[in-house]
Amino acid sequence: MKMQVLLYSMFMINYTIFSQSYNNPGGIINTCTGTFYDTGGSGTNYTNNQNITTTFCPTVPGQCISINFLTFNTQAYYDILYVYDGNSTSSPLLGMFSGNSLPGVITGSINNLSGCLTFKFVSNGFTNAQGWSANISCSICQNPPIYVMSNDSFTTCNGTFYDTGGPNLNYNWNEKSEITFCPSNPGECMGINFNPITLELDFDSLFIFDGPNSNSQLMAIINDNSPAQNYSATSNNPSGCLTIKFSSDGWDQRPGWSSTLQCVPCTEKPYIAISSGTVNLCDGNFFDNGGKASDYINNSNSVTTVCSDNINNPFISLSFSTFQTELNFDILSVFDGPTTGSPLIGNFSGNLVPFIVMSTNPSGCLTFRFISDGGVKYSGWESTITCTEFPLPVTWLEFYGVKNNTNISLFWSTSSEKNNDYFTIERLVDAESYKEIGKIKASGNSNTQKSYSFIDINPLDGWNYYRIKQTDYNGKHDYSEIVAIKFEKGFDFFVSQNNQNIYLSMSGIPFGNNIIIDLYDLTGKLLFNRKHSIFENNNKTIIPINRDLTTGVYLVKLTLNNSTLSKLIFIK
Repeated sequence: MKMQVLLYSMFMINYTIFSQSYNNPGGIINTCTGTFYDTGGSGTNYTNNQNITTTFCPTVPGQCISINFLTFNTQAYYDILYVYDGNSTSSPLLGMFSGNSLPGVITGSINNLSGCLTFKFVSNGFTNAQGWSANISCSICQNPPIYVMSNDSFTTCNGTFYDTGGPNLNYNWNEKSEITFCPSNPGECMGINFNPITLELDFDSLFIFDGPNSNSQLMAIINDNSPAQNYSATSNNPSGCLTIKFSSDGWDQRPGWSSTLQCVPCTEKPYIAISSGTVNLCDGNFFDNGGKASDYINNSNSVTTVCSDNINNPFISLSFSTFQTELNFDILSVFDGPTTGSPLIGNFSGNLVPFIVMSTNPSGCLTFRFISDGGVKYSGWESTITCTEFPLPVTWLEFYGVKNNTNISLFWSTSSEKNNDYFTIERLVDAESYKEIGKIKASGNSNTQKSYSFIDINPLDGWNYYRIKQTDYNGKHDYSEIVAIKFEKGFDFFVSQNNQNIYLSMSGIPFGNNIIIDLYDLTGKLLFNRKHSIFENNNKTIIPINRDLTTGVYLVKLTLNNSTLSKLIFIK
């Protein structure tokens, strides 16, 4: 019996020592040590459609829970971790975290009598990700300072930042102020976690700059209701500071914003939003003026030139991952060079994601001009900036296909071509290999938009996968992206005749279907009508020619369910 008790005690001791991982289990946990994971733990992703609330409370009286996030990655804007300063979701909200920006260290405040922190995680039904890992500890409760919008500069790694109305009031009319926050931890960067923002649409604006003043690179402009989002100074900002500029007009007042300040590792790729000026950058992201999370602003007219900061890779290349503007009214123009007087690569509008755009100009630069009207606005674009040693032989603008009744039409265009001999159209024939189905002569050398097309007259029944192979004069080649088009063969018919009859041979009609056959003269008078049942070896029918049908042109129409196909025939 003593041995059993001893073994049981050893098991419990081991359990206490080694079982300190919490995979977002829900409920209340009293602890001052351990590791906090999403439900996937340390090795797998969290799952879809979660809504789980977990509260950690300190076991040391008078102290507060402190969570130090080591990793963080959720589906941006959709899978969100909410953190509350207390023992329930009715406690003050400290922040909403989504995407891959690290939340850093979060500690309960001195106003939080329980010392607990509550975490609510909500995921949607689509993409999931690795989630998070964080160390749990107990420490002295934070007494974070409160900052309100003003013309000032602060060095800090924590605090709450409000508009001039503070936590309870609206901001004021006719404000114009600029505030800068710099990190108190050397080697780290300033981070601001905004809760949802409420501003007067198009008239009151919040500007965020990656640096110590408003002459720094613009990261975002927010001038309406915006979801929660995080901003942090980037690795190409030596100061690690963030500057926020706010202006309001003399009319409406709104609740403004609340946010938390923290210091975070400077690991995020630099990103820029379109504004006026020139940027030298070879590894970063390029957004519309709404930044990463907000829609672009109305009545924009901004020009940004992007040039390489790497002498060994002088040519800028831009790859779009998303694109959505108001079709034909809000337009992004791209120029091959350092000014808007450089050759135009293309005008982009609507929701068709552009291909890679790349400079062939001796400067290596690309210039972007964005113009929006005062009406509808959308999410804008997200793109990645890279630099290359040589310009690509072809800069693709688009490649897409259209299913027709009996074939598939392929369309593609380029913004520039260098020593480009011809295009080869290829279709996937098995799981690994492509087969040539056509060839089109290219334009050779061009800095203007060129458009091409090709018709696949014998597409496969089902999914067809196409790619375009571009070949230079010297035989070198490159490929477009792959386009997939599903093709279901439509029905068709062919006509022949003799002195007594018109013969119809039909194809593409599944067995067991009934088809209606009509014959009209050119006045629209119905001369013949018949229902024909399609079964094996019965895909032909005869229309007898009687004495009423004189020599001339007639219309044959076939109807299958809700589809019709008509052809003109000449009766001798």
